[in-house]
Amino acid sequence: MTVHQAKALLNKTIREWLDKVHKWIARGKEGHIPRLVLKAGAGTGKTVAMLAASAKLLKKYPDLRILFSAPSVELCEEVEKKAIEEFGIANARVARGRSQPRPDDKSQKMCAFSDWAESLAALQMSVSKSLCSNTKEDGTEVRCKFFDTCPYMKQIREMKQPGLIIASHQYLSVELDALKGIDLVIIDESFHQTMTFEKLVPIERFRKLRALGDSYKGKKGESHADFELRREMDQYELDNGIDTVMRILTRCEVEKRQWTIEEFLNEGITSDFCGFMKKLEYSRIEKLAVFPDMDDDIKAERIQKAKAQEAYGFARFWSILQVQLSPEVVAEREGLIMGLRLLFNHMTKGDEIRDYISLRWSKDPRFIDVATVIIDADADQLIIERFYPGADFVEIEAEWRDDIEPVQCPNWVGSAASMKTTRRQDDAYNTALEMADRLSHLVKGDPKKRPLLVSHKSVIDGYREDFENDQKDLPEHERQSFDSQPMDMAWFGNLRGKDCWNKAVGIVVVGRIEPTVDAVEAIVEGIWFATPKPPRFIKGDNRVFPTRATIVSDKLGNERTIDVSYHPDDRCHRVLKQIREAEVMQAIARIRPIHRDTPCEVIILTKIPLPIQPARFWGVESIVPDRFTMVRMNGWIPENAQDMADAYPSLFPTANAVTLAAFQRDERAFPAFEGRALPALAKAAGKSLSQPIYDYMGNERVWVRVTYSRKLNTRSRTRSGWLLVGRTAKSDEIIAEVSKIYPDAANFSVAMLAPAAPEVVEAANDNTPALRPSTPIVRNGRDALNGVLIMSPATLALAQSMAEEQPWQCIVPDKGRRMQFRLAA
Repeated sequence: MTVHQAKALLNKTIREWLDKVHKWIARGKEGHIPRLVLKAGAGTGKTVAMLAASAKLLKKYPDLRILFSAPSVELCEEVEKKAIEEFGIANARVARGRSQPRPDDKSQKMCAFSDWAESLAALQMSVSKSLCSNTKEDGTEVRCKFFDTCPYMKQIREMKQPGLIIASHQYLSVELDALKGIDLVIIDESFHQTMTFEKLVPIERFRKLRALGDSYKGKKGESHADFELRREMDQYELDNGIDTVMRILTRCEVEKRQWTIEEFLNEGITSDFCGFMKKLEYSRIEKLAVFPDMDDDIKAERIQKAKAQEAYGFARFWSILQVQLSPEVVAEREGLIMGLRLLFNHMTKGDEIRDYISLRWSKDPRFIDVATVIIDADADQLIIERFYPGADFVEIEAEWRDDIEPVQCPNWVGSAASMKTTRRQDDAYNTALEMADRLSHLVKGDPKKRPLLVSHKSVIDGYREDFENDQKDLPEHERQSFDSQPMDMAWFGNLRGKDCWNKAVGIVVVGRIEPTVDAVEAIVEGIWFATPKPPRFIKGDNRVFPTRATIVSDKLGNERTIDVSYHPDDRCHRVLKQIREAEVMQAIARIRPIHRDTPCEVIILTKIPLPIQPARFWGVESIVPDRFTMVRMNGWIPENAQDMADAYPSLFPTANAVTLAAFQRDERAFPAFEGRALPALAKAAGKSLSQPIYDYMGNERVWVRVTYSRKLNTRSRTRSGWLLVGRTAKSDEIIAEVSKIYPDAANFSVAMLAPAAPEVVEAANDNTPALRPSTPIVRNGRDALNGVLIMSPATLALAQSMAEEQPWQCIVPDKGRRMQFRLAA
């Protein structure tokens, strides 16, 4: 549907949801809870529409507390700005974590003791009742010395007030007192990753017998003798439970398999028994006595000791097993235990091989009983159903602008492993650099219009490291920042929701995230660990995704058969696509292809089929800049093979190499001055492949033809080439530049190409840009700005036909036959 139709449907859907919210509030928030999932592409106005809805609700219900959940604090700050400035929500505020920078001073964190606070929070211990404030045994309350001035504590007090609270997705599952009583939740973008967890428990640590902890207490009215007897019996039960688990685990290790529900049931392990074991394990957790007035060294020591406690992982094991053996699961499921994956001979990040039990689980959303709307361009109904069952699912697809036609490369994989090679990294960088060069007349120095290069984080980090190392070799006054490059850069996983590239003139998306089978299945286990129906996992020692041939076509009808990896299980494949295809689409969506004012060029360097149809397939050899493209980007294009080799010896060691490369050259996806700009005309006798689009930079820079003579093999020969110069460059300046390249050159003349006739400028095919020569002001046959002689296209054609050596551009590439003419000397 059109953009206008999509926005109309979006607003209608939100109005209907608001009507349900009004009725729900009128019922005292009882009965059916309004839940809505809006799957709509970037640029359809989802976030803006929900802020408008929030403003209306807060106006009608001033005491309402709305939680707006976004992927990152950076996006939360953008939402806060829009809420206040565009919708007048004065009580909109961002909830920042303790380790986040302060809004008034980015060099300081929200909490002065954020490192300790994060450690305690990871242990699920109350930070507010330990580091912030605590009560000693004598009843004395001790507060942190920064308690009254702490920005985090001030934020906590403000969060309890009515209004719009904007927080990251982590707060959807965090138990925070300040968020009690939330009335309505808006979730922007995918959130399930923050609700899913994994923890590795070393098997050799789990197998060790352990005594009950100090928190194992006697019951009210229980005698000391009865307590000791009960303690002894419970210790026996714990030891017996551990021994039973290890017997099953040993069989699994010998038989190289995972454990099953039947094995535990046959050993007498029940769900109730697991719940009892969990309580016994928790008894081993030592009470963490941390007070704000403690010496810092003592605080650090106690927190570190708490982090080292293994009881949390052991208790989580029994908690997951308790779910697996529950009557609801046992009644419908046969076979594998979910959420307790055995990893034998597992390689750790420190290159250490150990055996682990991988604990995988997910949490239910904290705000499950309030009205909720989820807005996500890549929403998957089955995944969302796990966390928000019964939500209405509405999908809205809007058309892209007609002049945004993505080009996709069907022979580029782009996995993180393949992108580790220097060649692939250089190819990706040069593709974006060529786009920036070719479209610089549209950028015109505006950094917001620079093309965007998106790839893996490791690739972007490598570019940054190389750039900064190169800068170290320069004098300090010549050094530049990484952000000064002609294109902007970002990486997968750090793009969702960002709106800072909506004016970019182009985007190059390089590669895609391809998670391992283990990674995908770990997420699936975590999400659906409590679901009776288990997924079908890939079996075998060398577990890799199978592939299947998929036929795809571009808008011109060209078909390609792509081998695409997939997971046989539906739930696993959905998660795979959420990581792989969805992240590529999120990258492309940053340019706002649905709703933007100007055209944008899109290059997709990955073969994975996407939900969009490419305008044209081009091979990597046609997209990545070749040697001739690099020559054009350098700004000097000799017409003669020997001069080309002399100017660029690192690209062409000999004149023969130039001629051979021209003969074997692939058709260019984005032809410009040096390339097959007019391939149809090129086949006509005497026509050059280099009909010059000399002003692709607009009026800021132009290509001028420089003719000169050089003495080669004791004979003076006339040569020529094209130089990219500033629009006002004079002939003397142009000649000086060429003289630096060829000190032996003499007898110079300079000319600009006049506008071509209409029948010449027509594009040869849909991908070929028409000639766009500027119209110089001509006075006495010369350009009024720089005084350079104006040359007609006919004069150029005549000059090239009379040249002593055939220009390399006149060679018609044909990789399917042998060269039938003598190579240039």
